[in-house]
Amino acid sequence: PINFICTASFLGLCWANNKLSGGALLFHGAFFFRARTGGEMKRLAWLVLVAVATVAYPVAMMGCGDDSGSDSDSDSDSDSDSDSDSDSDSDSDSDSDSDSDSDSDSDSDSDSDADGDYDVVAYSATITGTDWDSFDDADPQLYLTIGGSETANTSVITDDTSPIWDETLYTGAIGALADSWYIEIYDYDATGDDKIGECTVNVSETQIASGELTISSCGMAEDVLFYLDLLGG
Repeated sequence: PINFICTASFLGLCWANNKLSGGALLFHGAFFFRARTGGEMKRLAWLVLVAVATVAYPVAMMGCGDDSGSDSDSDSDSDSDSDSDSDSDSDSDSDSDSDSDSDSDSDSDSDSDADGDYDVVAYSATITGTDWDSFDDADPQLYLTIGGSETANTSVITDDTSPIWDETLYTGAIGALADSWYIEIYDYDATGDDKIGECTVNVSETQIASGELTISSCGMAEDVLFYLDLLGG
């Protein structure tokens, strides 16, 4: 019976070998050797100890393994969260930088457009009053002087109190055109021109950039309309 019990214990050790380290296997081997070489009572006592150790030690080791696995999972989750936060921050910073660059480029393009050259187009006017000519309506012609520049003028529109000239009188940068505008409108006559109206208007860069300027009253001319066309716009 003792030999049978020893054999069973040895088989138990073999099973436990799959779960124990080398040091634990030597520890169990010493128990087994002691059990085979002592007296009958001693062998029984040692076999009991071997059996208890065979069952208890793997259970304890599995418990430690679970804790280790839990710690490992926790560390892994922490690292994953950290990487996720880092990626999120990086993406956010990248998007912010991209948006900032885009806004900067947009502002730069807008400024560049505003700083371009403009055509000043004398477009139309409405002439009030009567008896501009002994035989027909007024023959209006517009003159424009910007700042200290040379005066430019439109062609003559005959017999028309609502002339449409649609002619470019100046081309220049917005800074040069934002100045004092002196406007004169005459009724052309071969024997002497009659002045329909004159006025002075201080024009700002904002008005030029808007693309349109209307002067409501200029002597007996009303709604004198200028278009300010941005070249290449």
